[in-house]
Amino acid sequence: MSVFQFNISQSVIGVIYATCPGAYSVSCMVSASILERNVPAVPVLVTGICCLAIDFLFIGPAPILSFVESTLWLSILSMGLVGIFTAAVVTSAVKYIFKQARNLGYDNSNSTFGLLSGLIQSPTYFGSFIGPLLGGALTEHFGFAWAMTWSILVIMLPLLLCCTLICFRSWHVWQPSILKQDNYVTLEGN
Repeated sequence: MSVFQFNISQSVIGVIYATCPGAYSVSCMVSASILERNVPAVPVLVTGICCLAIDFLFIGPAPILSFVESTLWLSILSMGLVGIFTAAVVTSAVKYIFKQARNLGYDNSNSTFGLLSGLIQSPTYFGSFIGPLLGGALTEHFGFAWAMTWSILVIMLPLLLCCTLICFRSWHVWQPSILKQDNYVTLEGN
């Protein structure tokens, strides 16, 4: 976020950057309590990713939204919404991963939790490493507003993978009954 254009103190800039993790911390508890009420994780995940992508349009703001002015309140609101939508994405993804592990027959043991925690945290920390490098390169080459706009592609990649998985699973459940039959005619030769 290009908050330096507003000529505000370093303390206020620090507070602006704290809105994202602050909103994330509170929203994780809210998202988790909502998901514990047997709300399906996939719709929450898809909604969170779509809202996060839309919110990234307003962080820059995106040059394609020429009617949106970069203001201090929009910067603060956008950063807070990033925290809220990220919490929805992370909590629903973790719920879905653990549910699918149980469906695949993994037991509720510390080794399973350790394995899944490693599988969840590895991409998270890889993103924390590569994100600033890629973001810095995009910002240097295209400018901040375009870098935030291009970041939407990175945000939408999990949604594309998720939709592919949902379509594959739906085809597996709803495929024509003739494809599910296992009664074949065996031809035996002499």
